[in-house]
Amino acid sequence: MATTSNVRILHGGEDELSRVNYPVTIATSGTFARGDLMTFETSTLKLVDNSNDNTVFVGVSNEYKESGDNYTANATVLNRCIIKIGCTSATYGIHNALKYAAGANGTDWSVVVASSGADGIMWSLQYAASAITTINALIDVRLIGTALGSGTGIWEGFAS
Repeated sequence: MATTSNVRILHGGEDELSRVNYPVTIATSGTFARGDLMTFETSTLKLVDNSNDNTVFVGVSNEYKESGDNYTANATVLNRCIIKIGCTSATYGIHNALKYAAGANGTDWSVVVASSGADGIMWSLQYAASAITTINALIDVRLIGTALGSGTGIWEGFAS
């Protein structure tokens, strides 16, 4: 169980409007650190674990929680922020939709350019024409709608 994540929160952690408290169930939530990617499934907060989690993605954990702890029933998630995250694609354009590629608590998180914008969970904030290992990205679940359910947001999510 890792107490830190390779995802770095660059902006948004201090914004009260970006913080949402979600219920946590010790048995199903497990351990997560600040920066881990989170979903809200079956009425509890969980780690992102597959590329289909775009419809239940709620943002980035803003705190550390350990499953063995007798922690409180809520955890704070940033649903609007700028992060630096690992990446696996060779070429990125500004505003490309990005989706989960790999990672978990204790394993480096990474994203890849989404093949269909509809499965994206964040946007690229930089252009890179050659292989890179990290990228700056924007998360705003109010726009992609995942926090609201079904992956349709204010602007109907990413373009397909």
